[in-house]
Amino acid sequence: MTELDTAGADTLADLAELLRTLRRRHARTSRDSELTYRELAAKTGWSLTAVAEYFTGKTLPPTDRFDALVVLLGATPAELGALATARDRVAELRRTDRAPAPNSVPRQLPASVRRFTGRATELAALAELLDEPVTPGAVRVAAISGAAGIGKTTLAVQWAHQMAHRFPDGQLYVNLRGFDAGATVSPPAAIRSFLDALHVNQAPESPDAQAALYRSLLADRRMLILLDNARDTAQVRPLLPGAPGCLVLVTSRNQLKGLVATDGAEPITLDVLSADEARELLARAVGAERAAAAPGAVDELVAHCARLPLALAIVAARAAVNPRVPLPDLVRELDESRLSAFAGDDPATDLRAVFSWSYHALEAEAARAFGLLGLAPGPDIDLSAAASLVGRPLQQTRVLLHGLESASLIQQWAPGRYRMHDLIRLYAKDQAADPAALQRLTDFYVHTAFGAERLLQPLLPPIPLDPPADGCTPKVITDQAGALAWFAAEHRNLQAAQCLAADRDVWRLAWTLTTFLYRQGRFHDALAVWRAGEAAAAKLDDPMIRTGTHQLLGAIYGELGRHEEALRHLNIAAGAGDTPGQAYTHHALGWLWSLRGDHQRALRHAAESLRRYRALGMPAGEARELTVMGWYRALSGDFERARCDGEAALATARRHALAEDEALSTSVLGFIAFNTGFHVAARSHLERADTLLYNVGNLYYQATVLDYLGRTHEALDDPAEASCCWRKALALYREQHRAAEADDLERRMADTRVTAPRG
Repeated sequence: MTELDTAGADTLADLAELLRTLRRRHARTSRDSELTYRELAAKTGWSLTAVAEYFTGKTLPPTDRFDALVVLLGATPAELGALATARDRVAELRRTDRAPAPNSVPRQLPASVRRFTGRATELAALAELLDEPVTPGAVRVAAISGAAGIGKTTLAVQWAHQMAHRFPDGQLYVNLRGFDAGATVSPPAAIRSFLDALHVNQAPESPDAQAALYRSLLADRRMLILLDNARDTAQVRPLLPGAPGCLVLVTSRNQLKGLVATDGAEPITLDVLSADEARELLARAVGAERAAAAPGAVDELVAHCARLPLALAIVAARAAVNPRVPLPDLVRELDESRLSAFAGDDPATDLRAVFSWSYHALEAEAARAFGLLGLAPGPDIDLSAAASLVGRPLQQTRVLLHGLESASLIQQWAPGRYRMHDLIRLYAKDQAADPAALQRLTDFYVHTAFGAERLLQPLLPPIPLDPPADGCTPKVITDQAGALAWFAAEHRNLQAAQCLAADRDVWRLAWTLTTFLYRQGRFHDALAVWRAGEAAAAKLDDPMIRTGTHQLLGAIYGELGRHEEALRHLNIAAGAGDTPGQAYTHHALGWLWSLRGDHQRALRHAAESLRRYRALGMPAGEARELTVMGWYRALSGDFERARCDGEAALATARRHALAEDEALSTSVLGFIAFNTGFHVAARSHLERADTLLYNVGNLYYQATVLDYLGRTHEALDDPAEASCCWRKALALYREQHRAAEADDLERRMADTRVTAPRG
């Protein structure tokens, strides 16, 4: 298809000839006859006379109609811009009967930055908007929003310069100062400045008349208007022309949802740069050779800046003006000074000042909530936790969070979950003014985790809790699936809360996290929370707490293969007296001795644990001990008695609706069937166990079950199913850092010519 040549189109006749050429080409491409004026009128809804006059050169089509017409006739994206330029050139020559003087066209864009980096996706989105057809009387609007220092103005100016040739009638710019230290620019003042740029020397006195004149002047022009740093939609809307040939770029820290909803603005929300883009920006600023000499320091600088463009620019400038200062020294300065390291004599490049303009624009309740959210210790926070942190009802908190999100001070990265940029969090923390807030949040996590952990039917007895602080409303979770989902979303926040909690709450958080971390096979995480719990327990004069600490540390060390440390802790726990918690001590000792290969000693501890759990009336403990007794007997080769224990465990689990124990006992029966040659029965048991373990979130034993299920499929001469199970098992082994089991499985897969997945 031959591209149109629009270079010589200066008259109405030239423009009409271009339309007729497009119509002929359209007919050839569609292998049909040329569209008649009547057919074109029917497709566009215009009058037959108007269509005829456009094609015969008697009337210049308005901008929106011309754009719609060439799109209808199949103009390519490249041709759309050229045709629009040709149409505007004809319109201008008809107005002046001569080419426009260069100094009569406003070119108000600020300079773009030298080292613009990244934002390819956003630039492409803006380019797509430019080529979209618009309805008559409408105008293309892009609303670029994001946090302070995220690079909104930089992006807008960069793109505007790239596309300036598409707007031959000029580019208008105004800084509306919506978030500056001084007064904002009112819409009438902005319009007056635009009229000055358009060479209107005697404007009407009335602001409404000036606005009308502004719109009239832009009605038949192709101009770009950049409204920078807008406060809100009300400041922007009076500045929108009703000209389809124009495009308006708006930048704001607010999301301008009203502009999107009512005026059809295209929202473009900016996030931080990618790690590669951030490194590139720094390397270009400090010099490639200097960056290459200290790649680790560059990565640390990127981390300190949390990939915020303004922070990166400040650090890059400091490095550039001090070329003799090694980059690692700059890293140390950021380590020591944090937010103060981003200060300067120019408020526009002082992070505290830049953030303060957003903070001071908030209403009192929102400002209070913003400061308190800076105290939240984890990577994010959900709505319920935030309500307790700020000490407000759920619905009021939801409104506050929506306001902070609209102001680009927090980000709702998943439904009901919010996070804050690291540097904004540092600023927010300095504004916090409620000493009880952290206790409310800690109580929320402790009480909600306690209720969720009880739903997981742990082997551990419940622990005493104090009433939650005033203003704290723990979340009520009603089923095991909800408990698992909550722990999966919150366990990092619970671990982070340990760092700020009082000693007793540090220990409680460790206790309530244990069952979930066990099921997930996260034993390194479990060790970390219990080391913190151990340090807290040492400061508390509470024998029950110290005994529980030794129990759990012993069990965790055992799972991690550190058997001597495990035995030391468990022996201390066992010597603490005849308490209800000793049932778990014997359970953990039995498991440890089994791991060490002494299955008979393991059986004796399991039998004692079973006796104690029955005395306590804990069905979960009874089912678990019957299960492990079946496991220990099977490992000893006593498969008949092992089967009896496994079936008794399964019956107990089903009688009391203990889903996890049903899964574990079923898996033991599968292991017994496999080792006694009943492979079809083994497959049935293990497939059932795999499903149940997945449903209860026990990824640790699911990996083992999948491994044995693969062996079973191999024994049944089904290599494809064996391979599928082994691949899943190997992935779980690797995720859980079970190196010995992963290596063993990889060797077996190699022996059977099954390729391991890449780690």
